[in-house]
Amino acid sequence: MTYSPARAVAALATVGLLLAGCSSTGDPAPTSTPTPVGSTSTTATPSPSVSPSPSSALPADQQQAFEEAAKVALAYRQTITDLYSGARTDLNDLNEVASGDRVDRDLKNVSLSLRKGWRSEPKGGQLVLVSAEPVKVNLKKDPPTVVVRACIDATALTDVSPDGKREQGKRVEADYTVVKYNSARWTVTKVTAADDVKDRAC
Repeated sequence: MTYSPARAVAALATVGLLLAGCSSTGDPAPTSTPTPVGSTSTTATPSPSVSPSPSSALPADQQQAFEEAAKVALAYRQTITDLYSGARTDLNDLNEVASGDRVDRDLKNVSLSLRKGWRSEPKGGQLVLVSAEPVKVNLKKDPPTVVVRACIDATALTDVSPDGKREQGKRVEADYTVVKYNSARWTVTKVTAADDVKDRAC
């Protein structure tokens, strides 16, 4: 069964989660730049709680899938920004939250950006999950797929460029395609944002 509402909003509790901004191709990066979240981590990643909205009217199995996918989408950005802030040091942590071409692209972009000197401050800084909604839930698809539209407030972080330029993080909305291969864990395979992040401010 596929669920694809026009605006079926599920409000999420405010939690601390890290997020790098999105480019037009969905590549992870410090929030101010469109170029670029067994492992080592010094920061525990909190799990967001997802509360169903009366307007969402999702069947129980789809609601559970949405909640799980929303947490993974946010953990994905958490992981990326942990790497930029230095709270994480193992790029392989990305394999826990992303898969396919997405993780290959992220590994390349994050590694390159870190070598160039991009970073986020403060170390272990927290973002705020503002809201999320299910754009599509298809549990009969192979693999089961959920598209989550999430709004993340990254204004608690500051992005620092290689030349020392500082820019406050933004509050940005993006769509995360999250799949579940072979009944294993959910992972992000695609991130979609507008060409101009200002068009997707939330």
